[in-house]
Amino acid sequence: MQKVTFTTSDNVDLYVEVHGSVGQPLMIWSHGFTGSGRNWRSSMRQFPDFCHVIYDQRGHARSAAPELPEAYTHERLALDVIELFDFCQNNLAMNAPKLFLAGLSLGAMVTYKVLELKPSLLDAAIISSLPDPTAKESISGKAHDFAEAILSQGLEAAGDIYVWGSDSGMSSKDAALVKQGFLEHASHSLAYILQQTLSQLPSSEDMASSLLKTKTPVLVLAGISDENALSYSGRVMASLIGEKPNVNYVTFAGGHLLNLTSNKLFCEYVGRFLK
Repeated sequence: MQKVTFTTSDNVDLYVEVHGSVGQPLMIWSHGFTGSGRNWRSSMRQFPDFCHVIYDQRGHARSAAPELPEAYTHERLALDVIELFDFCQNNLAMNAPKLFLAGLSLGAMVTYKVLELKPSLLDAAIISSLPDPTAKESISGKAHDFAEAILSQGLEAAGDIYVWGSDSGMSSKDAALVKQGFLEHASHSLAYILQQTLSQLPSSEDMASSLLKTKTPVLVLAGISDENALSYSGRVMASLIGEKPNVNYVTFAGGHLLNLTSNKLFCEYVGRFLK
């Protein structure tokens, strides 16, 4: 494993780990909101024939957290990945014969945006647990109010209202773990991602339409216990995408964090898709 500091074109240092060898197909894994590259370690181990790159998104964990709100737009998060692919191929001389990108939740939206901004970059993409702004109890559904609470009351107080408080239904143990995860990140960066990206998601119809137009093979995964998959967004994706030549929408047992709650099934579907 090689630890690398990668500096983006707007001078933000991102924490990056490279696992694998030069000349293998390259897979970059993009984590969800308040996650980190660590979330992907159990998944990437299932694919030994790939060179894997995991990173912490800007404002998360070990990466830098720029102070300005405009540093956290949907497009900027996607540009980080596009630039990271270029860095791996050229600066690290990986010479990867094929390029793949997998994203979960916020990382799924990053993957979607990469396909939109540079459709010729990827040989295939995996989009898992797309957030749905119409799911009112989801993070994206309450993104604007959550962001305002973070900026006015602080992350711990806002999290108690919107995520891990007594109304969340979590056990005290689970609530403590979720809280610990949130508090690893810079509070302003989480607020700005909520404001600049998660509160401004495209509609499910627009996402489905855009995915259907891409020539890149795309696997869209959703857990049947994920409220987003059961919501309006999930129904739209299932009806508009289903099984098309380049895009496949698949649901299976699991929650929102499919790579953690159902990693075996998650990797099985990804493995079939990549063959």
